[in-house]
Amino acid sequence: MTTFTNKTNVELGSSPLIEVFYDGACPICSREIRFIKKKTLQKKLDHFVWHDITDTNFKPENYGKSREDFMASLHVLDRGQFVIAMAAIRTIYTHLGCGAWMNWTAWPVVKPIVDLGYYLFSKFRPRFSCTSKCSVSSSSGLGQD
Repeated sequence: MTTFTNKTNVELGSSPLIEVFYDGACPICSREIRFIKKKTLQKKLDHFVWHDITDTNFKPENYGKSREDFMASLHVLDRGQFVIAMAAIRTIYTHLGCGAWMNWTAWPVVKPIVDLGYYLFSKFRPRFSCTSKCSVSSSSGLGQD
């Protein structure tokens, strides 16, 4: 099985490669990523790749996106396709084998409410959680003012 990732083709075994793009300068985001990483270690899952989008070595253009795109919401590259926001969270938990924890967030009556909650969180998150490490300018509407 071959998937497109970071402008290279990577041969995969039986497990698909999941790339998670997160804001390492955000304490809330980092806490959740630490929890997820711990779960991947406990379950011996080695098909997750982690990208801290605030790392100076991270090159968003390698993925055809800007840093602002990545800062706007959580991104997951799953089998060569980007999934964002709440769908990205559901994708991560599904690949962890814990999809049932998040499946309810996709129920037709609940999904619009949860998606709105995530949208509001992602819109205001940089204002209360972005540290000096955050490199997105305030003129973009992201980052600290």
